[in-house]
Amino acid sequence: MKNKNRKSKRLLISLIVILSIVLASVIGWFCYVGNYYRADDEAKSYLTSTQDVTVTKTSDLIEGRELTIFEPTSSYTKAFVFYPGGLVEYSAYSPLLFKLAEQGILCINIKVKDNLAILDINAAEGIKDLYPNIISWYIGGHSLGGVCASQYVDSSNDVYNGIILLAAYSAVDLKDNNVDILSLYGTCDGVMNKEKYDESMENYDLSKFTEFVITGGCHAYFGSYGAQDKDGTPTITKDDQLSQTVTQIVSFVNK
Repeated sequence: MKNKNRKSKRLLISLIVILSIVLASVIGWFCYVGNYYRADDEAKSYLTSTQDVTVTKTSDLIEGRELTIFEPTSSYTKAFVFYPGGLVEYSAYSPLLFKLAEQGILCINIKVKDNLAILDINAAEGIKDLYPNIISWYIGGHSLGGVCASQYVDSSNDVYNGIILLAAYSAVDLKDNNVDILSLYGTCDGVMNKEKYDESMENYDLSKFTEFVITGGCHAYFGSYGAQDKDGTPTITKDDQLSQTVTQIVSFVNK
């Protein structure tokens, strides 16, 4: 009887330990994903339509998928699907996408699960079907979002004309995908892993690869969400980095 009681106690203690570990892991995860970078007031100011750009936030076009669409009011034939950076509120990229829409590019900003594109790599699925008249499709993102957008292109049946990487790189081989690639990053970026970035060059057909380095730019200035932990100190303004980014993207899609 005593042995049986000891076994029962040991089993109970083991179950308590396991449940405690599980509970701590769950709490830790929710604390982790809850501590994300919020879009600042400037980003929110670009969520209002103007005579040149219609801004639509919707969850109706694709079931279970929240999108913010920046649509030029003039005619357009090019579109850019955007994956946000890791633990960054997706609306933080509204200034960039709004300004691209002003230049005649339809931009579709995707809200990914828990603000982590790695949990939602197929987030772009179904988007191209919404706009059958688009001639040229581009996809990309910032930081982790760019990594995951590249993986989506490689693993899906969707065909894109180009991938746009902002302080990002592809972790998969894209040489057989027949896709043009534009890569931008700042010299003061303290977040992007430059060693992995350099190693990623092996994943590209370099005849289709374009790189633009923003002198004085940093990691966070591709969005509008404040300073990012471990980022470098920029020597240019956020508006300057944004302007250079828009110019390079427009040139890339129009070439």
